[in-house]
Amino acid sequence: MAEPAFDLQPMSVGDLLDRAVRMYRRHLVHTLGIVILPYLAFVPAFSWLFLTIGERGSSSAERELSAIAAITLLFLGAVCFYLASMGALACSVSERYLGGRPTIRTVYGFVLQRSLALVWACLLTLAVAGGVFGVGFGLWAVGFNASRMYPTMWGYFFAAGLWILGIAVVVAGVCIFFRSLLITHVILIEDVRGWKALKRSWKLMRSSVWRAVLILVFGLVVGFIIGFLIEFPARIGFGWSPGRATVILRILSGQLGQILSVPFVGIAFTFLYYDTRIRREGFDLDMMAKNLGSSRESVVASMAISGVRRED
Repeated sequence: MAEPAFDLQPMSVGDLLDRAVRMYRRHLVHTLGIVILPYLAFVPAFSWLFLTIGERGSSSAERELSAIAAITLLFLGAVCFYLASMGALACSVSERYLGGRPTIRTVYGFVLQRSLALVWACLLTLAVAGGVFGVGFGLWAVGFNASRMYPTMWGYFFAAGLWILGIAVVVAGVCIFFRSLLITHVILIEDVRGWKALKRSWKLMRSSVWRAVLILVFGLVVGFIIGFLIEFPARIGFGWSPGRATVILRILSGQLGQILSVPFVGIAFTFLYYDTRIRREGFDLDMMAKNLGSSRESVVASMAISGVRRED
């Protein structure tokens, strides 16, 4: 059986990020080939639409509606392709992590087989988290109106209570969002779908929310640095000589910065998925038992006899 790319053991946030950087560096061309496909499909269309709208200036209502419809369709298509690319990246990292040799064709083919499940999971997550956010902001709005309609001590107390409750609800929405971040991995790697996939992601992320926050912060910092270094020359050129060529250059440089920075977060979250399974379910012991052709209980007993202590 193929050897895993890294040791199957619990990882700290530093280990997760370090392994993500190393895997990205080792398989740079393959990773960028996965991530770049949605941009190749939609960036030219967005650029052409943006330039044509800018050239029209003030247009008729019919043209404005057609432009809005085109932008909406392109945006929805871009979101679907982006989800597919992130799913393909997760499949690629997962296969390499367990010792496989994925190709761009195989990972995208695998994702397409589960494309409807991914879209449904995305809509389900947005509906749940968005609904909670909506309730929180609704409580804020009601509290604001209450303070204006009843400018008394009790009115202010009532408004303050609604604002505090609204903050709590929004925090709950943020927690729901973060605990749903592994739903793509659950669908693609475990073939669990719908509500079960959402519940599975919540279970795995129960004690890993802060690690997910740190990974996202790391990704934002890396994305900002890469984006600044790449876009800075284009911004200078646009300031000196604004025109179609510099607009296109600025758009392309911004998208290139995203292409280069997105894999850091995608790879790190795939490692986080396996780390949570190792910590909560003994996934490393299952893989060890599978390689040895024995049961998990036998592996645990052998480790105990040899004095090996497994740290979580």
